[in-house]
Amino acid sequence: MYATLIDELIKIVRDGIPELNKIRVEEVCIGLGYTGVLLETGHLGIAATLLGEMSIDCCEVLERAGELAGSSAEELMMLARSWDLGESAVGVATLNALSQMILEKRRGEYAISSKDFIDELDVRRDDVVGMVGYFEPFIPRLKEICKKLYVFERGMRRPETLPDTAAEHILPEVDVAILTGSAIVNKSLEHLLELARNAREVGVVGPSASFIPDPLFERGATVVGGMEVIDPRGVMRVIKEGGGTRRFKPYVKFVNFRRRRT
Repeated sequence: MYATLIDELIKIVRDGIPELNKIRVEEVCIGLGYTGVLLETGHLGIAATLLGEMSIDCCEVLERAGELAGSSAEELMMLARSWDLGESAVGVATLNALSQMILEKRRGEYAISSKDFIDELDVRRDDVVGMVGYFEPFIPRLKEICKKLYVFERGMRRPETLPDTAAEHILPEVDVAILTGSAIVNKSLEHLLELARNAREVGVVGPSASFIPDPLFERGATVVGGMEVIDPRGVMRVIKEGGGTRRFKPYVKFVNFRRRRT
């Protein structure tokens, strides 16, 4: 039976953390931009809060609000399977927090750089680039170094963007694909990777992509850009106050993972 990306991440975490059943969650915050889950171990995980896609009942985003802190990390990571996007964000953030524990032990298995993500990508002058997700700082850089840039974003109407449905037709033809890690929350990331299978270079990037990268590599990604959290309290404060990726910079280290060549 086919194992989904989420299923594989759950298995890696279970296999990689023998004491998983003892780890508790200290705090959960569902912010406007991101959701954060802080473990009692001090590890923090982040996932996009896809507020525009959530089903909000009156003023309530999550039915279990007020009950999550103190839960087992294993229980909350299973919410990543949920089709309720509030629950899914909590689950993915928990998986990301747990992944940090494993990555601390397995860093030697990857080629890791702290370069700007665009500098890490192999983008050439004649390349057509397709970017799923509106990464505003990337756009001027990419326009300088590639032949054509397509930007796909759900619900956004700017002159340089196309609806996300256009990716179905254009992404299979690009030379370089850049995919938002946020797509793991709404379960669309695997399909995007399949659409981009013909690309020479496939990058997955964003705070939500801060999990064990192996399942992404197995599905065609060549580089994964995520975050290492240096100051969990600082990041959680930014989340609580409605901040986004740029506000995380004083408290995190942005890192890129590639498979180490053998």
